[in-house]
Amino acid sequence: MKNVKLLTFIIIFSLISSTLFAQTRSRLSKVGFIDTASIYNDINKNESLVDIIVSKFRENEERFNEIVDTIKTTKSEMTKIERELKKFPAGTNVELEERYKTLEANMAVLEKQYNELSPIVNAQKTKRQQAINLEIRRHMAPAIATLTRRQGYTAILEKRENGVLYVDRDFDITSQVLPLVIESIKKNEIK
Repeated sequence: MKNVKLLTFIIIFSLISSTLFAQTRSRLSKVGFIDTASIYNDINKNESLVDIIVSKFRENEERFNEIVDTIKTTKSEMTKIERELKKFPAGTNVELEERYKTLEANMAVLEKQYNELSPIVNAQKTKRQQAINLEIRRHMAPAIATLTRRQGYTAILEKRENGVLYVDRDFDITSQVLPLVIESIKKNEIK
């Protein structure tokens, strides 16, 4: 009786294990590798694509400079209004007080934009190549997601010099991702 229970247990366990293994194997059946270094190199060699990316940097810098100028103008205007408000008792010059409150609200928005854009502009100025590669990576993510959805990949791995020793060329999808990244960068130029 003990042997029958043990044999039944072994058979059931074997069936469940093989079923789970088959399900897991089928879910992980489509794996791809991307050589991101190759994508970076190809895009960095294409001057027109680098110009598109760098133009985005210029747009950031121009927007940042506009924000700085607007902050200076707003602070100056607020200082003038503060001086005028000191001449009158509180609550007597409602129009000027409302103008000051509006400027304060605008200043809060400008300072938020300044704080968001400042590190980006500074990084782009000091570390141009790193900034270009970050921008390329930003375009790579949606390209990979698009390819994954279209072709049903369950795993996309990054091929790195020290990470993967061998990959069958059939699993390397870099050549499929690169055009999507280039397309994304070019579309960004229009915006």
